[in-house]
Amino acid sequence: MTECIECQKECAESELIHYGDVRVCFDCKETVVDKLKLGVPLGAGPWRLGRSTLVIPKGRNDLPRICLKCGAVATEELPLPGSTIKAPVCRLHFERARKTAWIRQLLAPLVVMICVVGVLVISPLRMVDSLLLQSALAFAGVAFVSVLFILDYAAKTVIRVIRTDEHNLYAANAGKDYLRSLERYPED
Repeated sequence: MTECIECQKECAESELIHYGDVRVCFDCKETVVDKLKLGVPLGAGPWRLGRSTLVIPKGRNDLPRICLKCGAVATEELPLPGSTIKAPVCRLHFERARKTAWIRQLLAPLVVMICVVGVLVISPLRMVDSLLLQSALAFAGVAFVSVLFILDYAAKTVIRVIRTDEHNLYAANAGKDYLRSLERYPED
């Protein structure tokens, strides 16, 4: 059994394609050809694209066990939407992402309810004659919407997927120190 240089899957020698000194499984053939055209090292990654984007080859779940946000030892993994890749993060960033998602799920219906009550019920029917109460309801609606925006921003401070292509996943919000330690992506 020999290992594919790209996906590290163990395959019989007869199932591998030979490119010079390297062996590649059939599933990785197109990826390897594309990487060779771009001048990208085989089996490499992740890389940085520009100053703030993390490029992770699809199918790779062997990212270093350090938090992509702060560089601490990673004890948890966050699944990246739309892929099988799991981002290694420390306990703090894992809990932050979990709490933020939980609070957002609770607050979103509440904000919708306040908006519906305010627009459909209170304003047209003039059920509330008190200017003070109307102002309080308007302020509460604005406050809840503001909290949702803040939580949305907080959620985005955890690693998020910007886009994907055939071979890579592009993520934002990785820590600057982590990104600086990576090689530049060849398209950069």
